[in-house]
Amino acid sequence: MTLRLREAAAVLVLLWAAALTEGRPGEVGPGRHTRGAGEGELDLCPLSWDIYPCSCTWDMDLGQPDLYCPHIESLQQLQDIFTTALFPAKRFWRIRISGAPLGDLPEDLFQDIQFDEIHINACNVTSVHPGAFRASKPNMDTMEMYSNLLTDETFPWETLGEYPKLWRVRLDHNLFTSFPQLMSDALEDINLWQNPITTFTRESFEGAP
Repeated sequence: MTLRLREAAAVLVLLWAAALTEGRPGEVGPGRHTRGAGEGELDLCPLSWDIYPCSCTWDMDLGQPDLYCPHIESLQQLQDIFTTALFPAKRFWRIRISGAPLGDLPEDLFQDIQFDEIHINACNVTSVHPGAFRASKPNMDTMEMYSNLLTDETFPWETLGEYPKLWRVRLDHNLFTSFPQLMSDALEDINLWQNPITTFTRESFEGAP
């Protein structure tokens, strides 16, 4: 009997020590990780089960989270993540989505979450609402949406000037037939390779640096 009590006490001590370790700065806990006790800065990723099938990692150099979503099955599933999950940080370095059947991207796709880079590639995107990335307007510098189904009428070219830091846009392998008239003070790099473009005017770059 005495031996069993000692064994039980030892198990309880081990469980108590493990529980303390979960919440100790610099150690790994469930759903979140810290950047280390020495720096004292928290990893502000959402809980992993709240954003599944996306995953979040913390970029220590930038001090921002990075969201990767390679297995999204529908637009509704993507929207549910941003309407139900708790996001401790409102600004992310980037979001990467690929191979998802998204179709028409609606207004405020990511709610109030900001991304410096948005990558939505090979997702059968057929249109982009002018306010789809509204929250990201102040800081977004890269927009990448290659291998989709966008056309001259379904991409909001007129809104590019509303992104003061947007210098790179990649829209190759879509369905554009004319080169747009660009109105942006920041845009430096635009990729429209492998689009069936047949119309190009002298005015196309008059509104760009």
